[in-house]
Amino acid sequence: MWQKVTGLILKKSRTRDNDQLLTVYTKELGKIMVYGRGAQKLTSRRLGALDTLNYVQLVVKEFGHSYSLREVSLKSSLQSLKQDYDKKKHLLLIVEIIDKLTSFNQQDPPLFKYLHVFLKKQADQSLSSNELFNQTIELLRVMGYSLPPKTIRSWVTLEQYIESLSQKSLQSRQL
Repeated sequence: MWQKVTGLILKKSRTRDNDQLLTVYTKELGKIMVYGRGAQKLTSRRLGALDTLNYVQLVVKEFGHSYSLREVSLKSSLQSLKQDYDKKKHLLLIVEIIDKLTSFNQQDPPLFKYLHVFLKKQADQSLSSNELFNQTIELLRVMGYSLPPKTIRSWVTLEQYIESLSQKSLQSRQL
């Protein structure tokens, strides 16, 4: 059964010749893996919409532990965020936190709502580094993690805390 889902593309990777494997955080299903057959072909209608950090509507069908992609429509490319280096860096950190600290197929409406509001705020106004820091802490709270407020005072300590939760180093630190 095909179903429509709305979500943010967290990451993508190329598989085989012209296929893509996407990690998408959706409103309806939580974090899912989506297999897009032929999505990397130059003639594919889906190629432009399937970019990391795009907000999309997908038509998918469950296929084992992942989903197969039938259609995609771009809702927002978040271009204003992608063009600003600092905004993109913080957005990639938020996306990486969601990717590393959420399980597949676990629906979390408050987290999706938070992500949607955060992206809208970021696109509409430029948040200061301090505001982004507070938003990142709020994201962790929405995800169910409690923070000892006295120990987390800088980006470095916050990133170390996130790495201790995921037991993996953050790739977005290297940007």
